[in-house]
Amino acid sequence: MSSIALVFRKDKLNKSNKAPINIRITKQSRIRYLSTGHSVSLKDWDFKNNKVKTSYPNSARLNNILSNLLVDYDNKLLDVESKRKHITVDSIKTKIKSKDTTLFFIYAKKYISRYEAKGKISSHRRSSSILGKLSAYCKHEALVIEELDFKFLNDYEHYLRTKLNNKDSTIHTNIKLIKTIILSYIKEGNMSYDKNPFLHYKIKPNAPERDYLSEEELLRIENLNLKNGSGLYHHRNIYIFSAYAGGLRISDVLQLKWENFDGEKLSLRIQKTRQALSIKIPDKAVGIIKLYKNKDSEPKDFIFPLLRCADLNNELELFRAISSATAYTNGDLKDIAKLAKINKNISFHTARHTFATRALQKGMRIEYVSKFLGHKDIRETQIYAKIINKELDKAIEIFN
Repeated sequence: MSSIALVFRKDKLNKSNKAPINIRITKQSRIRYLSTGHSVSLKDWDFKNNKVKTSYPNSARLNNILSNLLVDYDNKLLDVESKRKHITVDSIKTKIKSKDTTLFFIYAKKYISRYEAKGKISSHRRSSSILGKLSAYCKHEALVIEELDFKFLNDYEHYLRTKLNNKDSTIHTNIKLIKTIILSYIKEGNMSYDKNPFLHYKIKPNAPERDYLSEEELLRIENLNLKNGSGLYHHRNIYIFSAYAGGLRISDVLQLKWENFDGEKLSLRIQKTRQALSIKIPDKAVGIIKLYKNKDSEPKDFIFPLLRCADLNNELELFRAISSATAYTNGDLKDIAKLAKINKNISFHTARHTFATRALQKGMRIEYVSKFLGHKDIRETQIYAKIINKELDKAIEIFN
């Protein structure tokens, strides 16, 4: 258990011989202090009775304020420890000091601000959108973290599914963020693990459908006769390039510079994961790069002239430039699919799926495919192996 006491901080005397009056919290020999907002001179403090001397102006009023504050904080301390047996002294201090830490949205916004601080603008925006959806469900009222129990999560899932018509994968993404925030709250010592609602509440997404191109469909796009220098021409080229060059994401393709290419290998740091990647690319990918090489090309120039960003060091500006280029590319890819008579929902990300499925079909080991794709866990790559198995199951039906 913890203890709480009013103390005159003689160790904090200033040049005027004044020191603050604090409330001291002690737990397992660890001490933290809370400010009362009051300070007095050394000569005005009664150490024997632990209060302001009667000679101090309005001493009765000040002593009454301090006494009431001590009682209030003592009650909060009892309340906090009765709910959280293993809470740390730092968390006790925070909880006594402010009720805000128990409010989910205040804590959640502080949590996702870490994404922005790390330059993960896309993750921050996506998380903000998810929290906005939850806030609307709560009618923009305060939500105490302890209210996020099994029933609340179950009801919220039902709301997402029936009222907003969200699919399993979207629901999973929304709930996953809530779970991540709750686990962070627990790890910081604010709540005991046995209060974690996700010990009982589980949700698993169905495996998402992943569109990808067959060998023949990819060739149809490659062989389209498109006007040199047009948007369709460039966007077709970077799509085909990614489908051959390890399924690179568009954010990485757009930022490729001549200094990243030595004639046969690409060396870069993946934007999403910050992992270093060095890969030899096949002849077709090399051929596409050579289309953009000219005598004026400088090492710091982009290989593909599609990114419009005045300040590459400005993370928000770079994010907006990549988002704009991605939207433009995806719009053109839908037209390209029509021109190639491909009846699939094509976006740039399907180049990634196309590379993975083709690589596995051609016998590349799954751990190598995982490395190319920059997956942290090979289980992420196994979804493509399942796609190949489904194709094999269909193929065997010719014998029926």
